[in-house]
Amino acid sequence: MCRIVFAQLYVDGECRGPRPFLVHLNDGYYKLPPPRGGWSPVNHALTSFYHVHLSPSALLGNLQESNKMHCNFMSSMWRVAVGSLALSSIAIPIQVALYIATCYFQRRHVTSVSENPSPIISYRTQRLPVLHAIAQGSF
Repeated sequence: MCRIVFAQLYVDGECRGPRPFLVHLNDGYYKLPPPRGGWSPVNHALTSFYHVHLSPSALLGNLQESNKMHCNFMSSMWRVAVGSLALSSIAIPIQVALYIATCYFQRRHVTSVSENPSPIISYRTQRLPVLHAIAQGSF
């Protein structure tokens, strides 16, 4: 699992300001970041790391020293807002489609062996995939 993490860039002991890095959050065995508290932590949150050494290929940008650290940081941060909007726009149509499908499965009736009409959702083979999709589609 990879994430983009903003961290202070130090080159030869000199701070060059916050920069974006592409970081692997687990090594296949252990999660690297500390656990976050709360009932429902989000995928974008603040956490802290100390003395974590990253490979040069993890840096998304350059090593150049800047006299405008705040401007450089803000030019990278606007991507967070754009990414959040893009991710949420994908989720909305899925949730709407799931709502329509669920309403359809509740409204549509079929006749069973005993000649009693029952909604499609009452059949386990239909209900489980719909409930699974609802669980996957809700964030």
